[in-house]
Amino acid sequence: MNSRPARNLLPVLMTILFLGAFAPAHASNVFGRTNIASIPSNGLTSDYKRGARFTLSEQAVVTQMFAYLDGYGGPATGSQQIRTAIYQDVNGVPTIKVAESDAVPIYAQSAAAWRPFSMGDVPLQPGTYWLVILSGGTSGIARDYADGAPNWYGNADLFSDEGTSPFGAGATGTGTISIHAQYDRPFERGFAGRKTIGATPSGGLSADFKRASKVTLTEQGLVKTLSAYLDTQGGGTGTYQQFSLALYRDSGGAPGAKIAQSENRLLDARHGGRWVTIDIQTLLLEAGDYWIAIHSGSAAGVIRDFGDGANNWYGNSDAYSDSASNPFGSGSTGTGTMSLGFAYTPGPSELRRLGRTTIATKPSNGLTADYSRAQQNPAYQIMYEGPITGFWAYLDGNGGASGVQQVRIAMFLDDCYHGEPARLWSESDVVSIPAGFPAQWVYFPVKTPAKMTGVCDWWLALESGGAQGVVRDYGDGAEHWYGMQDTFSDGPPAEIPTNVPAPGIGVGTGRLSMYVEYVVPAGTP
Repeated sequence: MNSRPARNLLPVLMTILFLGAFAPAHASNVFGRTNIASIPSNGLTSDYKRGARFTLSEQAVVTQMFAYLDGYGGPATGSQQIRTAIYQDVNGVPTIKVAESDAVPIYAQSAAAWRPFSMGDVPLQPGTYWLVILSGGTSGIARDYADGAPNWYGNADLFSDEGTSPFGAGATGTGTISIHAQYDRPFERGFAGRKTIGATPSGGLSADFKRASKVTLTEQGLVKTLSAYLDTQGGGTGTYQQFSLALYRDSGGAPGAKIAQSENRLLDARHGGRWVTIDIQTLLLEAGDYWIAIHSGSAAGVIRDFGDGANNWYGNSDAYSDSASNPFGSGSTGTGTMSLGFAYTPGPSELRRLGRTTIATKPSNGLTADYSRAQQNPAYQIMYEGPITGFWAYLDGNGGASGVQQVRIAMFLDDCYHGEPARLWSESDVVSIPAGFPAQWVYFPVKTPAKMTGVCDWWLALESGGAQGVVRDYGDGAEHWYGMQDTFSDGPPAEIPTNVPAPGIGVGTGRLSMYVEYVVPAGTP
């Protein structure tokens, strides 16, 4: 168990190839005006929005917008905040807001240039849309550029609470603004889930509750974000509401095991609707059914989701403070399909696993609380670097005790030398296993994203908290695992000893059914 293979430098040399293989194909697909108009506006009025109408001819996932702007509106110093937005068109005027960027400052006396505005992942169907510039204070610094055919519509709109939805009555004007949206085609980045905005807003979302709609992925895809169409006009008395998005596997037509969860977000009250995109750790998902859940915290009643159509809704109560439950848990059905989904990069990619992927024959006794059991895995199995997508262990809840026991998996990187400790590299979210839980592979979402590398050996450690004696792991064979006391509540240790015997280190027999999953380019040896 203490032998070390020679240092493998091949993965380091292949890093550039790996990064190239996973770089998204961002072709220059745009709709809108891409040439520079000849006439600058006056300095833009604060708390005002104005836009131009353009036609999109194909399905798209918009990722950025660009507006041609300068800072020569008048003042010699200061800056003016600018956002861009996309609105639906009905009968030649802008109506429902689809998406809005974060604010970007335009500094006084700055040269004219195409200014980028990040939009997240915005699914659009073919059709006509308005691309809009929203201006805040200080008034009169930024200028846009327009000329040509009359194609302009605008109105006053307080910048601090984002663009209204619907757009509202406005006035027409001359010229077409130099503004466009950059997007990916379906073969570059697809979108699984509902691509349109539901017609019916919910009531203000209750705190400590999650509700999900099922989405179907038709091909393998690399996923990095989750998206939901939301507004904050639910009427609640709070100034904001917390929420996160979670992704679940389908289990017999209902959400089952949690795959990933986004960070916590706050949305300020009284803002118009828009697609909200949040990063998650990189996942490689196979074609199939999944569920996206909105998990809402306090203050209750601020956020609203949007849905209609076929009944595709499942929800339950779930305390927000300890994240979305895993598995989802029993719940109730409801009406409509929410506007939820995820953008993905189609293959070619492969999932690789390091560790034991077969089911061992011997269950342990119920796991001791505040204890970690670690097993070594050789680096020579890893030929490319790749992002970790999750951890798995074969477990049950039949250890004999009652209640719920918490477990997680931590991964440690060996330093390739005898007797030196392995350092913490990544860890999973905590998973709670109830008494009586049937034996099965349990998925542990990644808490701290990291990449695999083949330089040195890896140690996977199954760590158990309370209640003691509920969970059992499975192992067999002649190999050994090393065990040590470790307080569960303060997270994994920064290092684990790998040279035994050592004080406080126990030795167990058997290869545990536990592995880490990661992504590599398709065709990797």
